Amino acid sequence: MLDQFLSTRSAQYRGGISSPLSAPTACSRLSAHLAYGTLSLREVVQATRARINALPAVQAAKSQVVEKHASRKRNDTMARKATAKNTASASMRNQLSLDF
Repeated sequence: MLDQFLSTRSAQYRGGISSPLSAPTACSRLSAHLAYGTLSLREVVQATRARINALPAVQAAKSQVVEKHASRKRNDTMARKATAKNTASASMRNQLSLDF
């Protein structure tokens, strides 16, 4: 029942549930199952999250976030190395200037 709602009827649910003409086909039909405990709210939330995460747009967005994070990490690492190198160079210059 839940899989059927998530795969087909959920697309029309938002706009169709308030219309008397489309409500019979747009409703979730989950109320009785939730009321009698044959379906838990946890199951609904988990299945809905899994369905959302499986959408191609969500997969693409996650991929972009991962790539952006990796890029930032690479840039931060390079900046830290450059800073360490500049600090070491400045320290050596200071030591050399003190020797003269």
